[in-house]
Amino acid sequence: MSDTQEEVSSAPKLVTKEKEKESRKKWGDALIDAGYTILPSTLVTRQKALGLEPIHVNILLVLLTYWWTADNLPYPTKKTMAEMIGVDQSTIRRRIAQMEKAGFIKRNIRKVEHDRNKPNVYDFSGLIDVLQPFAQEEIQAREAARVAKAKRVSSKKPMLKVA
Repeated sequence: MSDTQEEVSSAPKLVTKEKEKESRKKWGDALIDAGYTILPSTLVTRQKALGLEPIHVNILLVLLTYWWTADNLPYPTKKTMAEMIGVDQSTIRRRIAQMEKAGFIKRNIRKVEHDRNKPNVYDFSGLIDVLQPFAQEEIQAREAARVAKAKRVSSKKPMLKVA
């Protein structure tokens, strides 16, 4: 077995068998087998707070669809993204530039000879950093709600009175 095969086989699975089974119940085997993208809920719930418009989120969804491993950043062409979303390539360029200016993504330009470029590689580290505090707030809020619910439930227990 090669080093690469060992790394793949020994890597922990992000999705447990139980979660995959539940996803298959929700979406069906064909959709799961065709592929799926992991998307942090915080990106969806905090898109307004981040100043993201629906087109920005749509572009991020397309980019994330191409991000299969942490060390292999996505590089779809603007043409591919535009066709998937149903907008012009200039819209993709403008909106990516806006997200880059906001620090959410970074385009890594891949130059080749004769003034030609390969598709850009997109780095999400800025977006991930910006989302971290929101994620912590959501985790804390969920824990506070759990504690409050446990207190409500425990305070409703009838007290046994022996006469």
